[in-house]
Amino acid sequence: KISKMIKYKIAYDPEVNILTLTLKKGKVVDSDVKGNIVLDYGKNGELLSLDIMDVNLEEVMHKSTSKKRRAVAR
Repeated sequence: KISKMIKYKIAYDPEVNILTLTLKKGKVVDSDVKGNIVLDYGKNGELLSLDIMDVNLEEVMHKSTSKKRRAVAR
């Protein structure tokens, strides 16, 4: 059970196709790379942010709208 809502910030850089989720403000002291995801940790080991590499939101949005059009046409 989640006891509180987590507020986060989402940013996308289309020039390098990176989607960043910032969960908590703080100084990053350690990072861990898992596939195309970079996890950034604070001094107490808390997860501060994560970067998802090679995300093409234009492609995702195009596929999403294409699926909706097909569903409507049926």
